[in-house]
Amino acid sequence: MYKYPKISVVTISLNEKQRIQQTIESVLSQSYKSKEYIIIDGGSTDGTLEVIKKYHSHISYLQTGADSGIYDAMNQGVKKSTGEFILFLNAGDSLIEKDTLKKMIHFATSNTQIIYGHCIVVYRSFEKRQYCLPLVKLNRRMIFSHQSALVHRSLLEANPFNLEYSIASDFNFFYFQKKAGVQFFNTNLWVCRFHADGISHQRAVKAYLQNLAILKKGGEGISIYWYYGFLIAYQYVLKIIKHIFGTKFFDYLMNWKYKLVNLVKPE
Repeated sequence: MYKYPKISVVTISLNEKQRIQQTIESVLSQSYKSKEYIIIDGGSTDGTLEVIKKYHSHISYLQTGADSGIYDAMNQGVKKSTGEFILFLNAGDSLIEKDTLKKMIHFATSNTQIIYGHCIVVYRSFEKRQYCLPLVKLNRRMIFSHQSALVHRSLLEANPFNLEYSIASDFNFFYFQKKAGVQFFNTNLWVCRFHADGISHQRAVKAYLQNLAILKKGGEGISIYWYYGFLIAYQYVLKIIKHIFGTKFFDYLMNWKYKLVNLVKPE
């Protein structure tokens, strides 16, 4: 590691009164001292701001007001940050250990610009341990969550999130950074926990279609159409199963699926 680079943790929130506190406390409890905490709130009306303001003396910058969506808010967070690396930890997300940032930044070098790790995805009735996929698969899909990545601020300043992609702009960013030759490093650390309950079937299909548009723009071959055609068809099959058998059985089935998948760690 080189000389304790400053980390900016950026949280995006909108009407997350019930879960914002766990995110704030997760960040403030980090043992790594060279950090700042920025919250960009989209104009919450449910009491979220009252929760945030209880921690005002520990928050480096708080902005509240309407924005054009999560990626616009993330871009605004980048503009307000002063850290060498940025981590986006949205409302409801949390870092797994109190020394997660310290462990991650240990892998920073003068050449490493994106440092990432594994995450735990929280569903209604179970949790999924989601390993990072091999870097080569970034030419097909996201291989880690943006919540589990430290990104050098210079990259985000030069390449702000593209608001054309309302769901897949993080994939657009990481995909083109890889194509540009940016150095990625997988720490193999368990970095964060985030909730997936807001991700609907319709949004998953929309995300796949946006990914497909991004890959087409990047010059990928015809195989991407077969790949995403299968993923979209799979989403419709899941929807049918859930409609016929109900949410409880669907969650039970998905739980066992993820248990079986996680028996094998990606190489």
